[in-house]
Amino acid sequence: MGILTLEEWRSRDYKEKQFGRLLRRSIAAEVAECKREGIEPPERYPAMSVGPGTNYNGAETLASMTIDGVASTPATTPGSSMLTRECLEPVAPSYFKLAGARFWVRAYGTVLATATIPTFNLALQFGPTYANPLTSGQMIAQFAATITPAAAVTHQFNLDCLITVRATGSSGSLRAVGICHNDILTAGTQVETLFQNTAVDTAPTAVVATGAGGLLVPIYFDLSVILGAATAGNSFTCLDYTLLSLN
Repeated sequence: MGILTLEEWRSRDYKEKQFGRLLRRSIAAEVAECKREGIEPPERYPAMSVGPGTNYNGAETLASMTIDGVASTPATTPGSSMLTRECLEPVAPSYFKLAGARFWVRAYGTVLATATIPTFNLALQFGPTYANPLTSGQMIAQFAATITPAAAVTHQFNLDCLITVRATGSSGSLRAVGICHNDILTAGTQVETLFQNTAVDTAPTAVVATGAGGLLVPIYFDLSVILGAATAGNSFTCLDYTLLSLN
C-alpha cells in the first residue's frame, strides 16, 4: 500500500471509528437481548458478560411511559396504579441472579386535591403476577408517613428510588430507598420526603419475595397511590416513568 494522502487518512480513520461504534452498539444490543431472555451472553463477549467484577456497561431501560398516564381512581389499600400498562414489563430472572444488582425508578407527576382531602401515600410494589394494581404484590417503599395535601391546588412530585437485590433465588429479597421531591403538603414549597419501607431515621429493610418462585421468576414493578379514604374528585397522575437496570 502506498502513502495515504491526508484526505484518505482522515476518511479511513473516520470509517474505522464508525465501524468501532457500530460494533460496540451491536454487542451491547445482543447482550441486552440475552439478559431479557434470561440466558448468558455469548463467550465471544467475555468482557460484557453478566457476572461479578467491573464489567458495568451502562444503564438499560427496562420500562418507560410513552404517554401521559390517566388520573388514578381514588382507592384505599392496595391503592390504584399510576402507570399505563406498557410500563408493567416483566423483568427477567437473570436481572435478579446477583446480590447487589440494582434498579433505578424515576417518576414525575401531579396531585390534585379537592376540598375533601384524604391522606395520601405513594407506594412501590413488586410481584410475579400481572394486575392493575399489583394486588398480590408486596410493598418495598412508600412515604415514611402519609401526607394530607393542601386543598384545591395542583401539586407536583418527582421520585428517585434505588432498588437493590439483597438475596437471590426462591427466597430472594429486594431493598428500596429513595427521595420524593414534592410540594404536596404546601403548594409551591418543595420538600424532600423519604421513600422507604420504614419510619424516618430507621434503615430500610429487605423484603423477601413471597410469590411463587421468589426471584427465580419474572417480576413486575408498579407505582400506586393509596388514599386514607376513596374520596371522589382527588386525582393523581403520573406524567413520566422509567425503570432502569444498573447492572
